[in-house]
Amino acid sequence: MIGSYEEVLASLKDVSSVLVCTHVAPDADALGSAGALAYLLAKSGVDAKVAIGETVPEKLSPLLAKVQVVHEVPKSNVDLVIAVDTATEPRVSMPMAELRAISSKVVNVDHHISNTIWADVNLIVSEAAASAQIVFELLKRGGFRVCSTAANLLYMGLLDDTGSFRFSNASSDAFRCAAELVDCGAKPDAVAEQLYFSLPFRELQIRAHALTNLNILLDGRLAMLSVSSEMLREAGATAEDTEGVVDIARSVSGTKAAVFMRELSDGWKLSLRSKDAALDVQAIAAQFGGGGHTMAAGAKIVGSQAEVESKIVEAFKQAFTAAGL
Repeated sequence: MIGSYEEVLASLKDVSSVLVCTHVAPDADALGSAGALAYLLAKSGVDAKVAIGETVPEKLSPLLAKVQVVHEVPKSNVDLVIAVDTATEPRVSMPMAELRAISSKVVNVDHHISNTIWADVNLIVSEAAASAQIVFELLKRGGFRVCSTAANLLYMGLLDDTGSFRFSNASSDAFRCAAELVDCGAKPDAVAEQLYFSLPFRELQIRAHALTNLNILLDGRLAMLSVSSEMLREAGATAEDTEGVVDIARSVSGTKAAVFMRELSDGWKLSLRSKDAALDVQAIAAQFGGGGHTMAAGAKIVGSQAEVESKIVEAFKQAFTAAGL
């Protein structure tokens, strides 16, 4: 059952300890939302931490410098666990069995249309451009003063999930939210500089590698590129360095959709993007156990590169036909 802002605020009432989690391989929205929430809870006297299984991505680390981040589930109990930007329970960045062992209640705050309503309290606002937008509204309704540190974190999430306000989710509400965050002290230039103009050389090398594998398929409607594990090793790069590579394929003129494939130990991680509102890539991702949004989604498919490419191209072929594209 989908809950309300009031239910989440009621869950936060009188708590003394909170653990805020995100999804695996957290992006700017996940960490910005979690970081802002944990930071302001801590400022109000709550023992609040962000818990993720991975290290904080290098380019996001400076914006999270004032947030307490842990990489293991605490041994002692906490009053509440909050998962932000996490559509399904298996996607939570920490083992759910361990989290439920230390807390009797789990709250889920998210904006994915594919959310499975998996927690004890679920605040799901699928029309929100980013989870940061929901967390900002929650903090305002809770009477928190959103300072510049929290505003920068929330603006980071909103900026990245709207593609710097270039994607179809850049609604008037998203722009109003951005304006309010600037009023609270967010610095758009500083956030953009950190997210988009402070890239390590290895990330640019990965993009160069990916371009060598760019293919245009299905009569020019689908752009697909890939990065193998060997390419990552050659560049000294990690999975986080491939963030945004899908936008290279998405930028090809005349295409209707884009796919980025990254090799895993047992298959391939796929990022799917639609350039036409008639094409729902979330529905395609769902065929392979994934999810996300209508215009942006992801999935993991087990198999060789040739097998995975064949499956995903066939899925897009059928989807294009159904959408009349």
